[in-house]
Amino acid sequence: MKDSTAIVVSTENSQYMAWQTMLFCSSSLTTLGKAPIVVVHSDICQLRSEFDELRLWGCDVVLAPSFRAHPLGDYPARNELGSLSVIEAVLPPSVTHILFCEADMLIIKKPYYPDALCGEYYDYLQYGEKRIIRVANKFGLKDGSEMLDELYSVGVPYYIPKRLIGSLASRWLQVLDSFDEVKWIDIMYAFGIAVADCGLPIFMSSQVDLNKRNEDPCVRSIIHYCYGDDNWGKRLFIDESPIEQFSSTIRDGIQRDSILDVIIHHIEQVRIRRGLGNTTSTDEATVGKLRNLNRSLSDQGDS
Repeated sequence: MKDSTAIVVSTENSQYMAWQTMLFCSSSLTTLGKAPIVVVHSDICQLRSEFDELRLWGCDVVLAPSFRAHPLGDYPARNELGSLSVIEAVLPPSVTHILFCEADMLIIKKPYYPDALCGEYYDYLQYGEKRIIRVANKFGLKDGSEMLDELYSVGVPYYIPKRLIGSLASRWLQVLDSFDEVKWIDIMYAFGIAVADCGLPIFMSSQVDLNKRNEDPCVRSIIHYCYGDDNWGKRLFIDESPIEQFSSTIRDGIQRDSILDVIIHHIEQVRIRRGLGNTTSTDEATVGKLRNLNRSLSDQGDS
C-alpha cells in the first residue's frame, strides 16, 4: 500500500456507527499513523459528539447527505456508495489511492496491495442467482456469472486508484439502483458488476480476518467484525457503546492474540484516548500490551 494512500471510512450519524468509527480511526492511527477521512451521512447538520472528538484526533470529518433512498425504498447500505461519490472532491492533491473501508473494521498491521484496483475476496458470492443474472444482463454481461464468480467476488475494503473513483462511484450507484429486489449483500454484487462493466481488472486480496469465530487467531492485516457470537458481537451494542460499557469479564477464557483479544485491546486503547481509564490494568500497562501485540502481528508479515 502506497504512502500516498488515504484511509476512508463510510459511516452514519448514529451511536451504533459512531463507536465503530472511533475504534476504526484509533486502529488506523495506532497501526499506520494515519488519521482517516470520515464520511458521515446524516439528515441533520448536528453531528454526534464522537465525530467532533475524531476531529480533535486529526481526522477529517466530512458531512454528507443520506444516500439511503433506493428506488425500492430505504436501503442503508447505499450510503457506502454515496461516500465514494463525495470523497473525490475532498481528497488532497497528494493522494493517489484510497483504502475504502466500513466502520466495523480494525487495521491491525499495514496491509499489502499492489498498485492496482483491489478488493477483498469473499467466497460466498454467487453471481449465478437469478436476480443477479437479471442485473448483469442489463449491463451486457449475459452468460457471465462464471466469469463474475471467478474474477469479481470482492467486497470491502477496496483499494482504489484516485483516477477511478468518480467513474466507479457513478457506475456502482447505477448498477445498484437497477436491482428489482435488494438484500444487504447486493452492494457487493453491484460493485463487481460495475467494475466488470467498466472493463477493469481487479486484484482479489486476502487481507481480512472475519469474526465468524471470535476465538480464531488474528493473522491478517484487518479485522472485519461483521459477525459475532453470544460472547461478543457488534449487534449486542446497538443501543450502547462497548467503549462506555466496558467490562473486564469479557476477558474470561479469551485466547491470547485471538480476534476477540485484539478487538478488546483496541477498545481499551480508545478508552485511554478518551480518558475513560481501564478497568483491567493501568493505562501504561495496556499501552505496552497493545504495542507488543501490534509488534508480534507485524512480525508475522503481510498475508
